[in-house]
Amino acid sequence: MVGCATGGGGDRDSGARLDALALDAGSADAGPRLDAASDAGPTAMDAHVEDDAFSGEDAFSNDDAFSSDDAFAPDAFVTMPDAFARDAFVPGADAFAPDAFTIDAFVVPDAFVVPDAYVIPDAFVVPDAYVVPDAFVPAPCTGALDCATCPGGHCVSGACSASNPTTLSYDFEGGVPSGWTNGMGGTVAWTIDTTSPHGGARALRSGAIGHSAQTRVGFSITLASAASFSFWMRTSTESCCDHGQLFVDGVAVLSREGTTAWTQLAVDLAPGTHSLEFRYTKDGSVVAGSDAVWIDDLAFGPPSDPSTGFESATLPAGYTTSGTGLWTSVTTMPHAGARCAQSGTISDSETSSMTRTVTLASDQTLTFWIRTSTESGFDYLRTFVDGTMRDQWSGTTAWTMVSYALTAGTHTVEWRYTKDGSLSSGSDAVWVDDVSFGPTPTGGPLCGP
Repeated sequence: MVGCATGGGGDRDSGARLDALALDAGSADAGPRLDAASDAGPTAMDAHVEDDAFSGEDAFSNDDAFSSDDAFAPDAFVTMPDAFARDAFVPGADAFAPDAFTIDAFVVPDAFVVPDAYVIPDAFVVPDAYVVPDAFVPAPCTGALDCATCPGGHCVSGACSASNPTTLSYDFEGGVPSGWTNGMGGTVAWTIDTTSPHGGARALRSGAIGHSAQTRVGFSITLASAASFSFWMRTSTESCCDHGQLFVDGVAVLSREGTTAWTQLAVDLAPGTHSLEFRYTKDGSVVAGSDAVWIDDLAFGPPSDPSTGFESATLPAGYTTSGTGLWTSVTTMPHAGARCAQSGTISDSETSSMTRTVTLASDQTLTFWIRTSTESGFDYLRTFVDGTMRDQWSGTTAWTMVSYALTAGTHTVEWRYTKDGSLSSGSDAVWVDDVSFGPTPTGGPLCGP
């Protein structure tokens, strides 16, 4: 008992000194004070150490727990990473542009140099297409009918009207009409003539030409429906060989030659556009008369009445005659009325023809009456429709009615008297009367020069 008490007193003092030394272990004097306590005797210190946790070498070691190298430099605060390296903050150094922040893109590249593409190319020069074309320049109309300038209408006092007229006429009092082509095909032009016109003071005369030459004048017209084209012609030419002709769409439809007085001639035209041309053509020799032809007072209008009684002293408009002898209107034994048409006077192996061209709006029946007084079996009256022979008669016959069915459209009918090489009988002639092609077609608008 006495021994336990004695030991306890010594331990209490030693423990107090140890605690005080341990608390000051972080001070600069900790070492000397600890060492001083140790001088009291190693046995006393060891006796009061109860656990390694309180070991002076471990828990309070200057080398470990309070090392200035480690205890105040934890891994979290150990030197700054490369990204914040001190060198990065040295003014004027490359470190101000660290690798992480150095951007080559901020260096002005060649691409920012203004390229050639920014030079205004030739394509930006205003092209010719921007120049206002002629089509946009309003052109005043000039002719009585100007299809090019007045589509769907005609020209009145220099301005386009709302619709086309149904009649048109040319009298040449003001010269060659505007829109005509005078000297077609590079030929000699026709001229205005004041000697013996048909009406008014002027007519159009063929140009002066020599042998084997032509003089041509013409124009084009558009018809909304069938129309009749009529004109007056006078000729003073070599009767056999120098011809005044009318061409329709390049085909000769009328021919006159020799010395003839003013005669009205006509053709019916189908709907559509047509080229009309007057032509005087000479052969290779001989000059007769004035060596010229004249035309005057041309007119377009509703188709002429196809029904014909030949009551006029001349052949009605629309009928033409050709051959060695020409057909005429006579008073000898007509079928009805006072007159009929008679073939011309011809000799052996000669012909005399009368022709009529009509345009029908619908299917019709052609009717006419014929009478003959010829050499039977040799000298014939023959009829042709569109160039095809349909019938023939010879000898002495009374008035006989003939009829042919015709379809809608344009047709040409020809009555031709032909003699063989010898002999003559009877009156040596044939007659035609009371020709009818059915009702008259209605007229429509015209459009031309």
